[in-house]
This record gives sequence, C-alpha cells and structure tokens, in this order.
Amino acid sequence: MPDELQIYQSDLTGPELDEALRNIGKVQQSVADAAQSAAAASESAADAAQAAQTAKTYGAIVQQNQPAIQDIADNLAAVQGAAQNAQTAQSAATEADASAQEAEQWAEQAQQIAQGAMGWYADPQALQSAHPTGQAGNWAIVGSTDTIWVWDTDTNAWLDTSQNVNLSDYYTKAQADARFSDAVAYTITVPTTGWTTGSLTWGGTTYTRKCTVTEADATASPTSVTMAYEGGDYDAYCQIGLIDTQAGSVVLWATADPTAECQIRVVEVRNGEKS
Repeated sequence: MPDELQIYQSDLTGPELDEALRNIGKVQQSVADAAQSAAAASESAADAAQAAQTAKTYGAIVQQNQPAIQDIADNLAAVQGAAQNAQTAQSAATEADASAQEAEQWAEQAQQIAQGAMGWYADPQALQSAHPTGQAGNWAIVGSTDTIWVWDTDTNAWLDTSQNVNLSDYYTKAQADARFSDAVAYTITVPTTGWTTGSLTWGGTTYTRKCTVTEADATASPTSVTMAYEGGDYDAYCQIGLIDTQAGSVVLWATADPTAECQIRVVEVRNGEKS
C-alpha cells in the first residue's frame, strides 16, 4: 500500500459519480476531437497564410509588369485580330502564288509567240520565198493583205488568218441611204376615248380607233410600217396593235379598252418617194 492515500472530496452523489465514470470515454473522445479540430484549424491557417503569400507574389508581378499589361489592354483588338490577319495574309499569299503561276504561263505563251514570229513581208510571195517551209507556231505579217499569216501543218503551207465575209446579201451604204432616206417617223398620242368595240369570229372583243395625223406623216401605201413604245402607260401600249395607215390617219386596234394614255412611234418606209 502507498504510504499516503489522497482522498478527494466530491459533491456528487453516488449515482451521479457513477454516471460521470461511465462518461469518461466520451470525455476522452471529445478531447481527441477537439485536438483534431485544432490541428485542422492550424493547417487551414497555414494554407491561408500560403495563399496570402502567393497573392502577394502575383500582386508584385502584376505591379512590376503594369506597363506591359496596359499595353496589351490598349491593343487588345489587334491582338485578338492577329489570327484573322494571319489567315488573311495566308490567303493573299496563296492568291499571289496563283497569280504568279498564271503570269508565268502567259509569259511562256508570249515567249512562244515571240519565238514563232518570222517578221514582216510585203506580200505572200515574199513570205513564201523567204520561208518556203515552216513549223507549228510560225507566223508573219503580210503588208499587202494587212493580216497575219501562219504556217498550217495540215497543208504544209502559209495560211492567211483573215476571214473573208460574203457581203452580197447586205446593203451597201449607198443602198441603205437610198432605202431608209424615204422613212418617215411620227408620234401618236393614243387617247382613252372614242374606241369602237367589235368581236372576233372565234370569240372575244376587240377595240378599234382611228387617230388623225397630218397627211405628210401617214400615207395609204407605205412599203412597211413599224411601231414602238414612245412614252406614257406601257401596259396600255402592250395592248395596242396597228391595223393600217391611211392618208392622214392611222387605224389602231386593242385587246382591251385603254384606260390610260400612251404614245407610240410609227415609222413608215415608202416606195422610194420622199415625203
């Protein structure tokens, strides 16, 4: 036995003391949990301190590079457009390369043409005398025809490249002047009133109207008569046709009763008799 036994006085009753002894384990667990929470809090505090140090470091970096950062901000649009500008430049380079290739092809063709040039000759006989034979691509200028002659490998002869056109079916200038100098042109304002209705044998209604003009304009026997739109309501013009001309008048017909005025230009060509 120990030499001295210490006795503790407690105000707890027996049952209360028993309850306290039964809860000693819970108290110990609570102490352990508190110790663990304290350790976690200490670790969190350390992390916070580390984060604060990191923030301070980056803050210093930002402060040191403030001019560069401001320069980037001022030129943000250019920075963002750099990729697009690079793509545009690449496209332009591609197009330039294609143009260069095309130019090279044209240059080769020009060189071939230049190499095939045989010169200028007064007439075909002079060309044939100077170059009785040739090869594909050879060409020369002949003064008497004012045309280019080429060496034809199918016939092995010089060939004039000019095209001869048969003009026998065309009017000469003198014939055209004589033919159309007898043309008389005049304008008729087509009214919306005075139209006479009629009917077609196959059905439908027609409208006719005689328009008075001067005797110098309209004649009873023109060689040909043409009409064209001159002004006013175009839809009304499209419904009007010309039946014939008489001395001092023109007879018109329409598929509908005109509701708006229009002007038509009439051209008469007569039998060689000037008006």
